[in-house]
Amino acid sequence: MRKSAILMAVSMVLSCSGVSAGDDIQDLALLPVKVNVNPLPQYSVKNLDFAMMCGGIAHTQGKRLWAFWTAGGDSGKAFTVLMHSDDNGESWSDVDVVLDAHEPDRECKTMGGCLWTDPDGRLWAFYGQSMSYFDGRSGTWYVRCDDPDADKPVWSDPVRIWHGSATNTPIVLNNGKWLLPVTLADGGGKFPELDGFRGADVLMSPDKGKTWEYYGGVRFPHPDYNEHSIIELPDGRVWMTARTSEGIWQSFSSDEGRTWTVPSKYLNHNKTRHLIMRFSSGRLLLVKHGNPDENPGKRVRMTAFVSDDGGKTWRGGLELDERKNAAYPYGCQAEDGTIYIVYDRNRDNYGEILMARISEESIAEGSPRPEDGLKMIVTKVGRKQQK
Repeated sequence: MRKSAILMAVSMVLSCSGVSAGDDIQDLALLPVKVNVNPLPQYSVKNLDFAMMCGGIAHTQGKRLWAFWTAGGDSGKAFTVLMHSDDNGESWSDVDVVLDAHEPDRECKTMGGCLWTDPDGRLWAFYGQSMSYFDGRSGTWYVRCDDPDADKPVWSDPVRIWHGSATNTPIVLNNGKWLLPVTLADGGGKFPELDGFRGADVLMSPDKGKTWEYYGGVRFPHPDYNEHSIIELPDGRVWMTARTSEGIWQSFSSDEGRTWTVPSKYLNHNKTRHLIMRFSSGRLLLVKHGNPDENPGKRVRMTAFVSDDGGKTWRGGLELDERKNAAYPYGCQAEDGTIYIVYDRNRDNYGEILMARISEESIAEGSPRPEDGLKMIVTKVGRKQQK
């Protein structure tokens, strides 16, 4: 498709969407990607050579696991894939779904953001879409599957809900509103009309994902991709923690995420993603490298901790992976209490996506139980690994 024809298609697609299009090459990123539900053999794991930034794991009401990760490269060549397991993560399907926005006339990447099963059992895959590596605006999109346990799951068409890229799963507030963490990075002079929104942002949906709106955000000192988590505390405040080049920082909101306190340092950490989420018991989970307030320097000793006091203190310490280059933890909890944490390792050489299947008690005790699983393989890609 010629550029002029693509831009005309952009205008038609966005005519009722509320997203403004111009005449720049970046507007090509506003076209929805094709949801490829018949990706084999082209996108078979054996034909891929890169795996990184696992965009999440979700457990369905029918006890199926879904994993979402980025292939192609940590570059404008990136695209996202989904795969599933029906035996509690012991084995995994080949690639089920691909979101690849590349076409001869555009280098448009998609990159996994997060995967989430909502309270009604629907599976959401939030992802970022941008021209090249980052076009100054990007876009937060989702595809949704209302029957994730079906033999042939059906996926919605992609929907663009805002700029930036989702970084962690939504939370459901006690009043029923959904909050979604989204990062909008510095645009380097592009799209200056968005400069007031750049940072660790929060989108809100009052109607279970039918509509979304920008709610508020935080501009952390020394930001490093943000990759922020949000938690509703027992006192009704919303707590945000974010990745910076100076460790993990925090901010609080007393009005559901609209306005935020001045950011402050929370924990020491190296420059990489951490995970904080709430268990069904009410306790919190922290996954990071090293001890709770340690910066180990390198991405080593990925460890899980629990908190009984809303993140004021952390205890336990179950080492999930002691090796170098294990990073980017995402997690979910099944209805039976089982915790699943996925992460990547050696993105370029081995291209591994790995999983830990554990319990709250194992984390609190700092020791795995016989039924637990550590370093379970979701997938391995990479030509070096196959030789």
